Amino acid sequence: MTGKKLIDTILIGLMVLATLATVGVFVYTQILYERPLPNPEAERAKMVEQAKEQLFPNSYKLDKLIINLPSKSSRLRFLDVQAYLVPFTSEATDSFDKKKATIQDIFIEVASAIEPNELGTISGKILLESRLKKRINELFAKPLVKNIQFTDFVIQ
Repeated sequence: MTGKKLIDTILIGLMVLATLATVGVFVYTQILYERPLPNPEAERAKMVEQAKEQLFPNSYKLDKLIINLPSKSSRLRFLDVQAYLVPFTSEATDSFDKKKATIQDIFIEVASAIEPNELGTISGKILLESRLKKRINELFAKPLVKNIQFTDFVIQ
């Protein structure tokens, strides 16, 4: 201590006051205060809604396209395709809507550059999907497309 009775008494009083305040907060939070229990149904519904938003963002349906394919023979070849763009987030579908014509143009350009024989194989479809994702993500200057799903894919 300091040796001066008044200062020592003030310091002891402040320490006792701080100790009592700490004990009071502890007793209140541990014994007196009861947290309200969460509503299980509301919490479950909220959790399911958040999981749906994260796992299953709304896919964006492109219009059905019929694309002329390059052919070395005199026979004309076409690709009849229906596709869905699966975005990383649900907010990306608004961006797709604004640039729908450009996305369709990219789709036509990329698909018409691949030979029909190549498109008929699994590796050709994977190549088409990867090129489309790359070009569409370059269009937006950030990755928006996670996957492209083909619902109709007919080569004639």
